Amino acid sequence: MREAAAEALDAARARGASNAAVRIVERTRLSIEVRDGRPRVSKEETAGASVRALVDGAAGLAAGPRATREELAELVSRACAAAKCVAREARGNPIDPAPAAPAADRWQSACADDPFASPVDRWIDVLRRLDARLRAPAGVATARASFVFVRERSRLVTLEGASIDQSRTLVGARLAAVAARGSDSVERSFPLPSDEPTYTGGFEMLAGLRLEEEADRVAIEAAALLDAPPCPRGTKDLLVGGPQLAALVHATLGRALERDRARDGSAPALRVGDAIASEAVDLAADPTLAGGLASTAYDDEGIPTARFPLVRAGRVTAFLTSRETARSAGEPSSRGCARAADAGDPPSVRAPNLALAPGAIELVDLVADTKDAILVETPSSAELGSSTRYRVVPECAWEVRDGRRVRLLRSGAWIDATPELWKRCDALASSGAWRVWPTGLDAKGSPPREVLASAGVSVARFRGVELR
Repeated sequence: MREAAAEALDAARARGASNAAVRIVERTRLSIEVRDGRPRVSKEETAGASVRALVDGAAGLAAGPRATREELAELVSRACAAAKCVAREARGNPIDPAPAAPAADRWQSACADDPFASPVDRWIDVLRRLDARLRAPAGVATARASFVFVRERSRLVTLEGASIDQSRTLVGARLAAVAARGSDSVERSFPLPSDEPTYTGGFEMLAGLRLEEEADRVAIEAAALLDAPPCPRGTKDLLVGGPQLAALVHATLGRALERDRARDGSAPALRVGDAIASEAVDLAADPTLAGGLASTAYDDEGIPTARFPLVRAGRVTAFLTSRETARSAGEPSSRGCARAADAGDPPSVRAPNLALAPGAIELVDLVADTKDAILVETPSSAELGSSTRYRVVPECAWEVRDGRRVRLLRSGAWIDATPELWKRCDALASSGAWRVWPTGLDAKGSPPREVLASAGVSVARFRGVELR
């Protein structure tokens, strides 16, 4: 592959490219479910190759299913032609990527209990037990427990001399119970209502989810929701935790700090030092977060990844950048935040894993200090959309009165969340409630391409939020 990539890059240089990159991505996805006692297994293997060329200050990309010499030669021709076409139409504003030292490296994610090394029957047995627990309460009409395992390998070779090979394993679990009575039905799920990975790593990463306990809770709550009143509308305090807070952090704060969004007007025009949240909020980008779905050693432009602060005491300290956007943020080099959904997707600035710093108050004390609020933890959809305006539609909610959870509520109200919501955050639970959750499917580009990320969060309290 390396010889074919080197020949392709030489051909790109001969066609006038000042820089070029060959990317190859291979994925194996194993999906296993048990639905109402019946197992189902599916396996999918995909592969793709692409060439991205920078010619006359413009970029062109071409992609195909194979990385043979002949295929890469064709991709070079198409990518360079596309770049020249863009350069003619752009008439100024050329791409000026920040410099980068080319790396030659191999990296592999940790994976103590490789899910691909075990027979499928091992996973079916676990899922059968979870499915049985989900169906145990009266009122549950149907249930489903599932695992998804992904093995991904990406290779990047550039004209500048980078040669990077990264491999990682992703694991995911989903529990879902549907309770029904007559024509009425309601679903409860954990941790997200989608069959996507939960963590980077081996099956050991799922142990912390305590799936048997969660299966019992999900089933009991699904049955209870049949008799639960709807979530009230109006202005209330809001407690947000779990995957719902992870999604909220990513969609509102993370996206608002993607530098290319500020340039194209799809996010607020922020500057370093601007207040984006209350003083209670400290946020970091962390592409090295253990178990994070965006955790890699290098981004998709070959830039080493590292943790760095984004928000301190509510004020912007840095932006998420790529090589093409670093200069516009006043920085000499990329922050390593260029990511792509697959080989055919050009790398763009994407919020990586985020870490919302915990506060000083214990969760039990935070709830006790809250007089009248709604607590939400699970979104009703794993789709994040593509803008910094994010609609919080919880799967269900808990009413909190005088410091206690008093009753379960059905979904019905929603919150129209923007970055401004964070100025209403007055407290965050301490580190005992902090953990890493998947954020959901993050779409960007035209057509939209989805990538995965995570966020480390505890529980946040927002004062005076309008539920619609």
